[in-house]
Amino acid sequence: MPYAIRAKLKLLITGNEKEQLEQNDLCRFFNNLSTNSNNTIITRNSETRFVKPTIQLIQPYYELDQFLIFIEKNLLLLKSLENRYLTNNKNDTTIRYLFLERIHYNLLSQWQLSDVIRSSIQTWDDIVTNRSLFLDVLDELIGGPRMIFTSRLKATEFDPLLIDYKVQSLLDMSYCALRQHNFKLALTKLNETHHCLDLCQNSLIKSIYWNEIYCDVHLKCHQIQSSTSTLSNLLSTSVVKEFKKMEIKISLLKIIDQQTAQLNSNYIQLNSQFCRTVIDFLFTQSQEMYLYSLENNNNQIQQTDQLIYELFNKCIHILKENIEKQETDLQNLSVKNILSRDYNDLVSICDDYLRRYENNENENSLLTNLFNGDNGNNIAELIVKSVLLSMKYDSNEDVKCFSHPILKYNLELNHQQLDHYTPRVKEFIEALNQLNPQQQFDT
Repeated sequence: MPYAIRAKLKLLITGNEKEQLEQNDLCRFFNNLSTNSNNTIITRNSETRFVKPTIQLIQPYYELDQFLIFIEKNLLLLKSLENRYLTNNKNDTTIRYLFLERIHYNLLSQWQLSDVIRSSIQTWDDIVTNRSLFLDVLDELIGGPRMIFTSRLKATEFDPLLIDYKVQSLLDMSYCALRQHNFKLALTKLNETHHCLDLCQNSLIKSIYWNEIYCDVHLKCHQIQSSTSTLSNLLSTSVVKEFKKMEIKISLLKIIDQQTAQLNSNYIQLNSQFCRTVIDFLFTQSQEMYLYSLENNNNQIQQTDQLIYELFNKCIHILKENIEKQETDLQNLSVKNILSRDYNDLVSICDDYLRRYENNENENSLLTNLFNGDNGNNIAELIVKSVLLSMKYDSNEDVKCFSHPILKYNLELNHQQLDHYTPRVKEFIEALNQLNPQQQFDT
């Protein structure tokens, strides 16, 4: 490929938005190759939208050229690496470090991830498949599968790198498909990676990511098909089993960086979503029983009431336990937004059922156990503390959401007890006063 075109392609693929828009002539050329180009009219207002699909269209060509250049420039290095693996020469680390540096800087780091919202999932599926083929070619050049039984060094150094990148790419594709509600493709990509998870360099993190996507797919499917699906579908053996696996893996996860913190947060968010989905289903089902006055339903309502109570408390326990774990492990990391999000989720689930109880949506006594005795005040107190802690971690989005009598009462009741939160408490009460000027609270 001529240097002038290659330079333009590089700016179009990796440049900033201004540099991308300046390559409009190249965009026109590649779009004229597509079947839909004859019907495309480009205006100044549509330039940005025009560039994005063009980038996806030319990405495979650009990456192929990029890969061929990498092979051409590093062929001698690859042969030296192959010889090192053939002789199992562990002492020669210079070649290894040089190869890892070049493959990361000149190849892997250049391969961008898809946009989970805007990217064409079919186009990116082709791109990721091409990347996997490129890595297979690279593997062949340094010995390939024939070295499996002859080179322990290659099996421990290069093969995990190869597998790790392939699995990560497929998981990212699966996540992208999930966000675009292409559940079939999401599960297909997951199935392609399942047998490789244990071979990755960081198998625990990869497997947690796998479980997260799997459970999220089934949750989303259930929510979309809620009118026709049943609770037994959601609580199928496979889904519950994967949730249990995820819970065990999260308990083993040491939070050391942004990625591990995000995985832990995603788990507790997903668990919260799962519990709420089950509780809402039980709530709706029992309301229908009450509405139609089905015979012998008292016992079932009592059992449902107890199940809702247990699910709610388990969900809250997992949220609180993992938030405490994050606060302990994240002291030296700048991930306040993650903690803020998790506290907001704790507030949200507590407030949701407190709101139902206060709005008399409990005609069939399904929330009796949950708000029996001091439980209601305890839940309201937990909301207050969680909102304040969320604000501590740079979020005040939930301040304007709550105006319940029990919550207001608990806020004043805890005012004196939360001395170290005094500035935040005042700010919170002022926000409540603005919401309801007719009923003012002292700050």
